[in-house]
Amino acid sequence: MNQHGTMKNTEKLNKRDRLINTLIVIAVIGGVLAVRYLPPAIAYWRSSEVYKRYSRVEGVRATYIKDFPLNDTLTVAVTLFEATDSAGWSYLLNAFNEPEEVRDVVEESTVKNKVWIRLAPKGHPEEKVSNDGQGENKEGKKWSYDALLKSYDMRTICVFDMKSMEQYMALFEYGVDIMLDKGEINYN
Repeated sequence: MNQHGTMKNTEKLNKRDRLINTLIVIAVIGGVLAVRYLPPAIAYWRSSEVYKRYSRVEGVRATYIKDFPLNDTLTVAVTLFEATDSAGWSYLLNAFNEPEEVRDVVEESTVKNKVWIRLAPKGHPEEKVSNDGQGENKEGKKWSYDALLKSYDMRTICVFDMKSMEQYMALFEYGVDIMLDKGEINYN
């Protein structure tokens, strides 16, 4: 009986060891998948100032993406604001100074995907650019604009932290590629 009892204990240990090993494997696989497919979490203090200004507004979900790929070589930081209700969308439009006339025109439009883009002074997407927005000015100063993209259908506003005209043009190419893939642009 003693030998039989030892066999039962050994079987229990083997089952327990297999269970522990299985849980470890599942945890490792889950960790690898999380690292591979979830966007990296950025500490609040490392996010953009724009994110910090609006991240705690009720009715608005804010996301900061440090390295959003525009193409194979260029990445930009993007702050995404998604309205979770109509009050949040109204707040965003007011905060980013969207004129009532523009809202009315967009709402009445029959265009399928209502997306608008404009330049804003660096770090101040609430303001509009008063010059021609060509990037580097005649004195050769650095690019000092962010790109602000508004999607009325998705009730989102994206602020792209642009560092150069090259990034700004890549953003347009990125958008055109998406619209071509969806069949929203035809070149005939």
